[in-house]
Amino acid sequence: MTIEFNCPKCNSVIGFADKHAGKRAHCTSCGQSFFIPDKSYGKAQAIKPPKEVMSDPIPGFYRAVLIDNWKIFFNPKNITGIIFIMIAAVFHFFTANLNFVMTMPGRAGPFDIPVPFGYTCRGITWGFLFWYYSEIIYSTGFDEENFPEIIFGGFYSFIWKIILSVYTLIMIFIVVGLPALIIYFIFQKTVSENHVLSYLLIMFGLFLLPAAVMNAAAGRDLTLLRPDYLIKQAARDFIPYCVIYLLLSAAILLQMFARQYNPNEPSAIAIDLAINLAVQLVFIFAIHAAGLFYRHFSCHAPW
Repeated sequence: MTIEFNCPKCNSVIGFADKHAGKRAHCTSCGQSFFIPDKSYGKAQAIKPPKEVMSDPIPGFYRAVLIDNWKIFFNPKNITGIIFIMIAAVFHFFTANLNFVMTMPGRAGPFDIPVPFGYTCRGITWGFLFWYYSEIIYSTGFDEENFPEIIFGGFYSFIWKIILSVYTLIMIFIVVGLPALIIYFIFQKTVSENHVLSYLLIMFGLFLLPAAVMNAAAGRDLTLLRPDYLIKQAARDFIPYCVIYLLLSAAILLQMFARQYNPNEPSAIAIDLAINLAVQLVFIFAIHAAGLFYRHFSCHAPW
């Protein structure tokens, strides 16, 4: 049975399974936190953010990221979230390259129609993963030690989350990658002939990515992708920010080199699948570390 009610802030209609009654959740439209009512169209109790504002960063960032961060893999309450991430990685592995071409008869002769099944599956997978990784950053940044529950809220709600997540991800890569893209087109021949320069350009383009992901996840507002916000956030806490940057860049580069399922090379399936699953473990570690960065240094957020 589904409990339907209105968001106490923006009045959007929200639905959760009745087993989640009384639990804390937040509106995907405006970000308002609330407690789920025990019956349909009951009044959801809004959760007010704490009034006190930290003027100094919370100490212990490096220990939290480099030592205590490993505990997330041994927390029983995180198992469900990790399993869902691995299922998404397996789905992506077996479907990413399954693009087809349908040959249709016609008066002038047969013609081909591309069927981008694999690209659609890639979008669905990365939309789901980015949505859940954003939830991890949000909950971790606001002092929640366990991974958030995976609540789809119905088929249409799930599809909308995927679409919104893919759109947010595209906007993030446009904002942070635009300078690198401009440099690439200016020096296209030089960069394409030098692999070292190409990798350096990729690393340069990824530098503001952690700040963009954190702002989009914690602030839930795409206007927070302003370049001046991102630059200030990276510059003020530069060394700890570089830790998050290196972790997230490592996960992205590993994903770029990870091969997806190829029906022409069945002998390599087990190894390639294991590599893809290992990459997701690196992503989980890096994303949780990004949430810890926001928790420790949110007092420096320019917004």
